[in-house]
Amino acid sequence: MINENILDKYKKILSIKQEKIELKKNPLISRQAELDFKASTRTWIIHYNITQNEFPFVHELGHIYFAVKKSGFIYFALPPPPNPKLNRILGGLISNLLDGFVNYSLSEFKKIYPIIGGNVFLYLDNLREFQKNIENINNLFILLEWFILFYLDFRFILRELDRNKKNQKIESFLNSLKFKILDSGRFNQNNLNEFIESLNKFNEVKNETHPISIITFFIEVLSNINIWTEEELKFQMNLFFPNFESC
Repeated sequence: MINENILDKYKKILSIKQEKIELKKNPLISRQAELDFKASTRTWIIHYNITQNEFPFVHELGHIYFAVKKSGFIYFALPPPPNPKLNRILGGLISNLLDGFVNYSLSEFKKIYPIIGGNVFLYLDNLREFQKNIENINNLFILLEWFILFYLDFRFILRELDRNKKNQKIESFLNSLKFKILDSGRFNQNNLNEFIESLNKFNEVKNETHPISIITFFIEVLSNINIWTEEELKFQMNLFFPNFESC
């Protein structure tokens, strides 16, 4: 059960005890947890629904840690400022790319890695159910969101010993997603290979803390979807992450 004691425990581990963070139970939110920021009191608010799973809660704390302590760029934890020109499709893809950096940063903590690894195992231990869900998804962008999230988790965040234990299930899960992406008709095998090759560069930048380096990686990956130009992607990045180029 999520409570103030658990909040204090992980704030201490992440060295963010100085941050004002409130918990608000909200069964109406669509996800297990969501992060907000009240600028007038400089207070972070974690909205959460009814869950026994600590991962969503720890993940939101990870955004605060990554923004405040690791990168010094607060927009890695804030929702983008309202703007009618925001591309919401890109928003989901960007969010999952950013989650890769957040989850990797959390996985470096010995006391937190079991929560990160346990969340990945949750999907693998319910493989058939998730493969059925994949079969019912025909939206290319949702499939790409899922692929980004799980590919980064499986390839770069799970420790090698854990990855080897679940390798057969990992490959089965990723292959299900690859098949559906190719079946969409928007990707051929070469396109998909280039997209995966760009995701593999996460291994080179996973320890980066500078916003420009991280967001440049986002642009490179998203440009390999072959829908948006580099100029369009840079424009959108400035909407999602204001002033990142002046960091």
